[in-house]
Amino acid sequence: MSENRKRIGIVGWKVGENSIGITQAYDEFFNLFGDVEILAPNCRVRNLDLLVLPGGADVNPVRYGAVPRLFTGNVNPIFEWFDTVMLPKYIAANVPIFGICRGSQTLNVHFKGTLYQHRPHERSDDRTELVHGVNQLWDYKKLDFLPNGKVVGTFRTNSMHHQSIKELGTG
Repeated sequence: MSENRKRIGIVGWKVGENSIGITQAYDEFFNLFGDVEILAPNCRVRNLDLLVLPGGADVNPVRYGAVPRLFTGNVNPIFEWFDTVMLPKYIAANVPIFGICRGSQTLNVHFKGTLYQHRPHERSDDRTELVHGVNQLWDYKKLDFLPNGKVVGTFRTNSMHHQSIKELGTG
């Protein structure tokens, strides 16, 4: 790891029967901005320039005071443990956090927001099927939002999730 590159920690998940890791796409993208460290569930808090909370399984509705519904999918125990034990430590240390899909939802829940457990909409059958249009409001080269919500482009993306933010958390 070079000294002048940013340290980017990404929460890892079970990728095989005896393996923890991240997707190649996450590794390739975030390596454009710094050195990626995979955070295992049992690691100590790291000195990071950015913490990435990846997408993934549903957020446990019990965490925001809701009764699990029939459409609620399996939760990931590694993510749930990180969200409840480690995430508060990174927030207390003022580490910048980038939440992707599930990651943004768990941040909302951490700050006392709630989620819709199921939002029926057009879903991708696989990760290559692009079903939603997205306005680009951020400068991906700087990992920063642009002023005044300026749209710099649009693109299409897949959609594998079905939960979304209901009530926005505070802070």
